[in-house]
Amino acid sequence: MPPLAQPTVCVVDDDAGVLGSLRFLLETDGFAVRTFRSGAAALTAAHGGDVDCFVVDYKMPDMNGIELVGQLRNRGVVTPVILITGYPDDNISARAAAAGVQHVLRKPLLDESLAKQIRGAIQDAQRLLGRLEGIWTSPEGAALVAALAQMKDRGAIAADARVVLVLTGAGIKYDPPPLPAAVHLAGSDAEVVGAVRGALGV
Repeated sequence: MPPLAQPTVCVVDDDAGVLGSLRFLLETDGFAVRTFRSGAAALTAAHGGDVDCFVVDYKMPDMNGIELVGQLRNRGVVTPVILITGYPDDNISARAAAAGVQHVLRKPLLDESLAKQIRGAIQDAQRLLGRLEGIWTSPEGAALVAALAQMKDRGAIAADARVVLVLTGAGIKYDPPPLPAAVHLAGSDAEVVGAVRGALGV
């Protein structure tokens, strides 16, 4: 999948000074930037389909960054997220990883590392979604899509903190990461679908 000419980054931070600095930094690096002062504002205005990466502050008054990620995932937004924080600790990193956030960066030491992490996150998401789109259109994948669609209609898909399922007209996509530990995309289409079935109990 070819890289986007100008990826759009959504930056969420309650500090206006930080927002201004990150906008300047990222626009200078070739990104289109949208900024929001709160998680609620971002949820109201930002949609995953028109954003390529979220950069989210951890400590905000209305909801913290990890709670915002949870809200995005509940709405079916699988766009990659980078968490930034001035208060790094192992607990935040562990909670971020459990929410599917790969990258936690420390403020104010962002500079060029932020742009590099954003590009890497977007490229990883493109590769994974491209691979999964091929899997879901295989005979095995199409059968799983149909089975899960029926389960969704019956309300029989239980919430699983390890997996985010987005049922669309094109099929099912997983939020990268996390995937169930049993799922390895290096396998054949049938092996991946079998691992997903086992992880979801389908």
